[in-house]
Amino acid sequence: MKITELKPIIKKYNKEELESIVVELYKRIPKYTKEDYNIENVANDMKKLLNWYNDIKTKTKKNDEVDFNELKEEIIYFLSCVDNDLYCSPNRIISKKDRSNWRFKVKRYYKTLNLIDPSTNDGETATSLLIELFKRMSIGSNRLLFTNWETFKALGVSQADFYKNLYNRIKNSKILSVEDKFKKIYDLLFVPSDPYKYDPDLHEIYPYLAQDNNERIYIINLADEKIKQYKDLLKNEKKLSSSDKFSIQGSINDNTELVVRLYIGLNQPENARNYFHKYYKRCNQEVEEYIILRILEEYELVDEWIKEYEKYPNIDYRESLKKQYNEYKKN
Repeated sequence: MKITELKPIIKKYNKEELESIVVELYKRIPKYTKEDYNIENVANDMKKLLNWYNDIKTKTKKNDEVDFNELKEEIIYFLSCVDNDLYCSPNRIISKKDRSNWRFKVKRYYKTLNLIDPSTNDGETATSLLIELFKRMSIGSNRLLFTNWETFKALGVSQADFYKNLYNRIKNSKILSVEDKFKKIYDLLFVPSDPYKYDPDLHEIYPYLAQDNNERIYIINLADEKIKQYKDLLKNEKKLSSSDKFSIQGSINDNTELVVRLYIGLNQPENARNYFHKYYKRCNQEVEEYIILRILEEYELVDEWIKEYEKYPNIDYRESLKKQYNEYKKN
C-alpha cells in the first residue's frame, strides 16, 4: 500500500483507535528492524521527528520551485530532441537511460505547467508548451518518437483528458480573442505538416470539443473553411502525386467526420448526413456507408440509421450491417 492510499484510511479512525493500531503495529515489527531503524527513539521523540519531516518537506518544496524561463528553455530543448528522433534511437546526445526515462520528464512538465494560471502571460506560454507536448504525445502514438508507442499510457494521462485540460486552459485565457481560442482548439485536432501528423480519436475527444451550440457552429465554420481549402488543392490534380492526393482526401475526411459529429450535437442529423455525402470519399460507397452508419449508431440515432441504410438499396452491405438492419427493423 502506498502512503497516498494509507492517509485516507488513517483519517477514518479516532485517537483511541489510532493508539491501538500503533501499539499493534509496534508489536509486529521484528526485533532486528526495531534496532536497525532505532524505532524506540523515534517513538520517544515523535515531536522532534515531525519537525524534522516538516523541515525536509519545506526544503524539498523550495528545490522544486523551478524558474519558469529555465523550465521553458528545458522543454524547448526536449521538443527539439524529440523532433530529431533523439529519444527513439541510439545517439551520443541523449543517453540510453534518459531515452528510457522520457516519460518522467513529460510527467514533470505536465504537472508543473498545469500549476501556472492560464490567464497570465506565463500561463499563456505554459499552455502553448502543453500543446506542443500534446502534439508529440499524439504523434508518438502512431510513429516511433520515443522508446515506446503507448505514449499517453506511459504518461498516465489519456489523450482525451489531456485534450480536455488544454481545452479548459485555452478557454480560460484572458489574452486570446474568442476567434483565436477556437482556432487553437480546432488546430489541436489536425496537424497538416507531414511527418508530424496525428490522428486523435474524435470519439474520445468530441465530448470535450464544444460545450454549447455557439461553439459547435464556430468550429463547423472553421472545419468547413479548411475543407474548401483542401478541395482547392485537389483542383491541381495533375501536379499532385498519388500519396499527396490520398493525404489531402484523408484530411478532408477527418474534417468531414468532425462536422458530422458537431451537426449531430446541434440535433441536426439530416444536415450531418448530407454534409457527409458531400465531402467524405473512400475506396468505395459501401465503406463510406459503413463509416456514416457507425457514427449514427454511436449516437443511438436508430431512425436516421435506418433511413441511411435504406437510401441505397443497391449497395451490397457487409454482413454485420445487414444483421444490424434486421435487428433495428424487428424493434
